[in-house]
Amino acid sequence: MDVTLIPGIMRSRGWRNGARLQDIWFSRPPNAIPERGTPDTTTLRMDGWALTFPRCAATVRTLTSEHWWTGDEARRTLGRTLQRQGMLTNRETAFGDMTRAVTALNGEAVTELWCGGLTDPLDDMYAALGNFAVRVVVAGRVVPVSVGMPSMTSTRRPRTTVTRHQARIEQVGFFLRDSFDYNGFQPLGFWSTSDVSRLPRPGYDWVGNDTYRAWRAAHGRGGDFIVYSDVKVIRRDPPDVVDIPSEFSL
Repeated sequence: MDVTLIPGIMRSRGWRNGARLQDIWFSRPPNAIPERGTPDTTTLRMDGWALTFPRCAATVRTLTSEHWWTGDEARRTLGRTLQRQGMLTNRETAFGDMTRAVTALNGEAVTELWCGGLTDPLDDMYAALGNFAVRVVVAGRVVPVSVGMPSMTSTRRPRTTVTRHQARIEQVGFFLRDSFDYNGFQPLGFWSTSDVSRLPRPGYDWVGNDTYRAWRAAHGRGGDFIVYSDVKVIRRDPPDVVDIPSEFSL
């Protein structure tokens, strides 16, 4: 199977984003380490594309209805980020900026939920991403809070207080992240010169990750990369208030 025909087949089925990401891969110098490739941040959009697919919309609903960004691991991750950025001080401070590039926001994601699998419908999301992460970032204000410490004696001395911090989350952002690569073993279906099938058919050839790797070795092109969507932002009014774990306020 000539895999350079696959983008055209995808376009004939309306899978424009899958075809576009294939075009990018074929156009690039050979690279098998996605993190070393220039990330694509312009192809995928949350509104108008990703959220029109029920499986992605359901994943975002789960993250939202269960407030995943307020969970224990998310609070620890946020605490580490705020500590690293020097924002856990004795002053109220704004944190997070949803207008920054998604590649910068990715390093501040507090949680994620994976979406997609081999049994999903053959559609543009399957062609573009397959299995991918829906990542979550937050923005708002971090506030110092004085917390009284329990007395260790029976004397009437003034109670000791220590400074802890609360994050008041005013915005939550969702974006998709995936590695567009052909590493390892992965079946990619059976392809003819004009069609694709999950099952073997006469005149159809099996295609897998190794098919693309062989093409790269033969032609000296084909570069793996990371792909991001844009960021879908929702406002929290009133804000979600979470306690930053005390270990980060010391």
